[in-house]
Amino acid sequence: MAAHPEEADEVRRLQRCIADLVSVLALPAMWAGGEPSRVVHTLLEALIGMLHLDLAYVRLRAPDGAAPQETVRVAPSLASILGPDEMRAGLEGLVSSDPMQWSARAQMRFAGEPFSLLALPLGLNGETGVFVAGCQRADFPADTERLVLSVAVNQAAISLQEARLLSEQRRARDELGRGVVFREQLMGILGHDLRNPLSAVYGLAERLQLDASLSLKAKERVALIKQASARMSEMIDTILDFTRIRFDDEGLPIRRSAMDLGSLCRDVVAEALAGHPGRQVSLETAGDLRGQWDRARLAQVVSNLLGNALTHGEEMQPVRLVTTADAAAVTLGVVNRGPTIPADRIEALFEPFVRGAASGQDERRHGLGLGLYIAKQIVASHGGTLSARSLDGTTTFTVVLPRSSG
Repeated sequence: MAAHPEEADEVRRLQRCIADLVSVLALPAMWAGGEPSRVVHTLLEALIGMLHLDLAYVRLRAPDGAAPQETVRVAPSLASILGPDEMRAGLEGLVSSDPMQWSARAQMRFAGEPFSLLALPLGLNGETGVFVAGCQRADFPADTERLVLSVAVNQAAISLQEARLLSEQRRARDELGRGVVFREQLMGILGHDLRNPLSAVYGLAERLQLDASLSLKAKERVALIKQASARMSEMIDTILDFTRIRFDDEGLPIRRSAMDLGSLCRDVVAEALAGHPGRQVSLETAGDLRGQWDRARLAQVVSNLLGNALTHGEEMQPVRLVTTADAAAVTLGVVNRGPTIPADRIEALFEPFVRGAASGQDERRHGLGLGLYIAKQIVASHGGTLSARSLDGTTTFTVVLPRSSG
């Protein structure tokens, strides 16, 4: 029996919410240890792309009574009619109001065009500043958009406080010990606060799954949402590990156990196809695919590579996931047809913030350019390699994993 349109819409909203939460969970790894300007720039650019915002604005409170620092971003489609100065002037009344009212929606006109606005405090009581998101959609923000914005702004507030502390440390080295303790406290808060909205998504999926009026197909999709939510919880720990690496210069911790890479690939392929209906993925396995690896981390690697191939490959061509093995190692390849990547850009793909050329219709929802970077770090922590090759319209990413640490 086909799912009701309302049920299908609800499932799609949850899937999009999970995809956006995955992206905002990666933000701390991008700006860890950076200056406030880097935190603000990354926050605005990421949210405009992920949520299709038409405008985004941050106003940071300056210490010692200095003038606040303002940063404005406008969607390219509106850049010719909406100037930063006009936007700042229009927002002055909103961001100067009582911080406890900032979470309320507001309606405003810029250059004669109506906008729906949401202002959120940076910090519990707005002590760090204020963030404003705007969209020309009358129903903005939806509940899922408000959730994603709240998580991202909460992360930014913590990182901005940390950035100020690190700046003070550079001026006064004798406070270094106190700063390390404070950083660890902030990381603990980060992990705790990210799990709260994730639990809400998981709980909503559980309630939908128990709804007797839901079709079998819809329940299957909700089950995949729950599975993705569980993996997101594991990703939170990974993000915190990356933050520690930026400060402590250590390798990425992994937890090895006996596992079968073929079984893992089958699970990840099913999850990927649920998010890309109509696409084709062929899974080819050969040889003994067992080894001593971290299953959760390798699931992230395979998911990132497969998602990258589905996003940038030709829609009418299947993606191939091929696994082979010998006595010492297992090799995994993800192959897609699509635009050839120039040789001088191959290595750059594994750097943070780098995105490939999009082939889909929606070029604004490509994530944050961290997937391949994170995947390579995980593979390296297993003593393996991740490489890419693109020739004559075929791009292949290859992972080689030793069976154990030796």
